[in-house]
Amino acid sequence: MSEAEGLSVYFYGVVRGDNSGPLDGVTSIDGDVPVYGIAYRDLTVVVSDAQQTRYEVSRRNVLGHEAVVSTLMERFVVLPARFGSVRKRDQIASELLETFYEQLSMNLDRVDGMVEIRLVVHWTEMKTVIAEVVAADQWLKGVRRRLAVGRASQNMRLDVGKRVEQGIATKRFSEAADIVSGLKGCVAEDGVHRNETGEETRVLDASFLVHRDHVDDFTEAVTAYDAPVDGRYLMAVGAPSAPYSFARQLESAFLRPKFRDLG
Repeated sequence: MSEAEGLSVYFYGVVRGDNSGPLDGVTSIDGDVPVYGIAYRDLTVVVSDAQQTRYEVSRRNVLGHEAVVSTLMERFVVLPARFGSVRKRDQIASELLETFYEQLSMNLDRVDGMVEIRLVVHWTEMKTVIAEVVAADQWLKGVRRRLAVGRASQNMRLDVGKRVEQGIATKRFSEAADIVSGLKGCVAEDGVHRNETGEETRVLDASFLVHRDHVDDFTEAVTAYDAPVDGRYLMAVGAPSAPYSFARQLESAFLRPKFRDLG
């Protein structure tokens, strides 16, 4: 193995075309370290020589990574890598592209002209949501009367809590599905990636694959959906970004043992 092959590189993503060699006007995550491409057929991996085995999740580092990807998107079709991808150069340059060439090529076609937009939706008033859950459940309505006069056992109170939680989960799933359905006219086919909701008030946390020319249409569709249910939701639309959530082939490849992070 040559010295070059043994190097560790910080990986920014895969771009269309033969773009081997230094990429002028691109500042790496480490500042003065050159960013360059290594080509295989008509695909190129974009990297810089890694100065660390692991990169701390800091504002400076994350913004540095995103700045490189954003610059690349101005010039190429990009399948972006997640922040902090450090690999052996020979794995990135040959094994990754050679092994996954067809899949990566198809994914690049899919994200051509696309951006990712994240939408986070919260219920604004949980008391209203809980009241709706209770009103729709005959068992809960009956138990509520017993709770009001202090005639419910501790086990019954626990059962009530579980039933309400289940009702909220069902309502969350249904309302999230309605929101996604209402936006599909502006979104690429199979262009919805759902994130974990986490918070009780969060109805939906999803990333959408949207064509650059339809970003305004997507924002208008969110507003149009929200208008008839005025005040029910707090809907936050993120700025267009690189399609990280849709670079699935890179994520799948990096789960393989030979592509695991260093250190």
